[in-house]
Parts: sequence; structure tokens; C-alpha cells
Amino acid sequence: MSRYNDQIKVRSIDEQHTDQHFASGRTIPAGVVQIFTSTTVVDKITQPYWLETPHSLGVYNIADQKV
Repeated sequence: MSRYNDQIKVRSIDEQHTDQHFASGRTIPAGVVQIFTSTTVVDKITQPYWLETPHSLGVYNIADQKV
């Protein structure tokens, strides 16, 4: 006997820069994998300081030698 008959309803997903809202809610059936996709826009992609300037293979240009 299965007692898992509960239905879950998603009304919104809040991320740092994008929100997804479902007007009447989105019902998630039991035992079914759900995939939610979103796109976000960033101002600047961060990376390690040694990759900030152009470099050749294995040689890095580090402007601030105190880092």
C-alpha cells in the first residue's frame, strides 16, 4: 500500500538574479523528476588573478607581485 499521495505545488523559484513564477502553481507528481532551467546575466565573470591578463601556455603575467 502506497501512502505517498501528496502533491507538491511549486509557485516560484527564487535565484540570485532570476525568479521563476508559475501563475497557478506547477504540480509535481510523486516519483517524477522535474527539471527547471533558467538563464542569468552577469556583469563580470570572476577568475583567478593569474588568468586576468593574456598569457602563453604555462607562463602567467601577474601585475601585483604582492598577491
